[in-house]
Amino acid sequence: MLYEETHTGDRTIYLNRKYEVALLNTGNYKIFNALALEKVLIAHGDIILHASYVDHQGRAILFTAPSGTGKSTQAALWEKYRGAQIINGDRVIIREGKQGFEACGIPICGSSDICVNKTLPIAAVVYLQQGMENQIQLMGVAESVKKLISETTISFFNQEFVERALERIQCFGAHIPCYSYSCTKDEDAVIKLYNTLEGDYYGSDQSFEPNRTGGM
Repeated sequence: MLYEETHTGDRTIYLNRKYEVALLNTGNYKIFNALALEKVLIAHGDIILHASYVDHQGRAILFTAPSGTGKSTQAALWEKYRGAQIINGDRVIIREGKQGFEACGIPICGSSDICVNKTLPIAAVVYLQQGMENQIQLMGVAESVKKLISETTISFFNQEFVERALERIQCFGAHIPCYSYSCTKDEDAVIKLYNTLEGDYYGSDQSFEPNRTGGM
């Protein structure tokens, strides 16, 4: 794997497909972790979030939660019922661009085997919980930051890294709507979330402006 940065600020990661299985296979995360990509990214203010990343109408929806909670399931439901494209099933790079926070593809994808090189503005982050019915709550900034920290790749042995990562997560949590969603594994879960996001969104050329202290 090769990391390249140009004088214009563009950054590219090259992966020799000869080593694709060894580097990216679910059982070989230790090899990928040894590259410490998060340390390179944080120098530019970017973080890696454990999330399923889908493209819905040109905007990124990020499903995050501990492993086994249903991120891939919800992403697949959005693909089936809303025509969303799954960009990555396991990881996403978050950066602050000229138009706000963006989700970027990353060449690691867990067991989903889906990793597309696409960058999109972020519409929302959805922290998932398994439930018997669909209940969604717009989280306040403090709760959003707490949830994001738990699913962000952070080198806790490096104090400077930790401080920088927490700074970026706090900024991200303050500007992007984050929802706590206890949901089922069927189309009703998609409908509930879709209607919530539509209700919180003011026009296709504007960003979400929800009441961060409220809930649904």
